[in-house]
Amino acid sequence: MLDTMITELCIELANHRSMKPLKSRNAQPDEFLCFVCERVDSARVFLDLLKKMIHVCQGDQDLLLRKAIEENLHDERGVGKGKSASHDKWREDYLEGIQKLHHERVCCCDHTCHFVYKQVFRDAVMRGDKGEMLGVLLYLERVIPIEFAFIRSYQDKVFCGIFVYSQIDTHQQRAIKRKLRRYLDDHIVHDAVDHYPKLLQAIQLSGSDLSMQEKIAYGAKIIHRAKLLSYETHFRKRKTGV
Repeated sequence: MLDTMITELCIELANHRSMKPLKSRNAQPDEFLCFVCERVDSARVFLDLLKKMIHVCQGDQDLLLRKAIEENLHDERGVGKGKSASHDKWREDYLEGIQKLHHERVCCCDHTCHFVYKQVFRDAVMRGDKGEMLGVLLYLERVIPIEFAFIRSYQDKVFCGIFVYSQIDTHQQRAIKRKLRRYLDDHIVHDAVDHYPKLLQAIQLSGSDLSMQEKIAYGAKIIHRAKLLSYETHFRKRKTGV
C-alpha cells in the first residue's frame, strides 16, 4: 500500500510538465545550471530530518526504524569511510564543478524557487511527528534517484567533456570526473537499492496501524507538492524572466 502510493507520486513528478526541460534535455545550459545549484543546495536540510527521526524513534517497536535511519545517517556522514566519503563533501565537490561552469555564464541563482520546499521540510521536522517525517523520508528516498537521473542525463549530454569519461582521459582527468560524478551516481544507486527498500521494510515490520499509515501518506504528499512547486516555479520564472 505505501509502496504503491509512493510510486504513484514519483510517477506523477516524473511525468509532470515542469520536468520536461530536464527529461527532454532541451533546457538552456544557464537555466539548467541555475536549477541544479538551487536543487542541490536544498538538500542541506536532509540531515536535520534524520537526526530528529532518530530522536523520535526511541520505543521498543521502533528498533528496526531506528536502525534503518541510523544507517542512512552514517552513510550521509561517511562513517567508517573517512571525511572524504561524507555526502556533504561530495555535494560541495559537485557544486564546485557546477558553479565553475555557471560563473562562466550569467549567474541568476537566488534560491527562491526552493524556499517553499525547504520551509515545508523544516516545518515537518519542527512538528516532529514520527509518521509525517517517515512519509517525507520515504518519499525522498524513492524520488531522489529519479530526479538525479534526469539531472545526470542532461549534464552528460550538454557538458560531456566535463562529466563523461573518455578513453583519452589522463588519470588526473578521470579522478576529477569521478570526484564530480560521485554525488549523483551514488544517490541514484544507493537510495534506490538500499535506503528506500530498507526503510519501507522497517515501516512494514514495525506494524504501523491505519492512523500511522495516514500520517506517512500525509508527509509524503506535502513534500511531493512542495517539490512540484519548486520545479514549476523555477522553470516558469526562467521562461518569463520574472
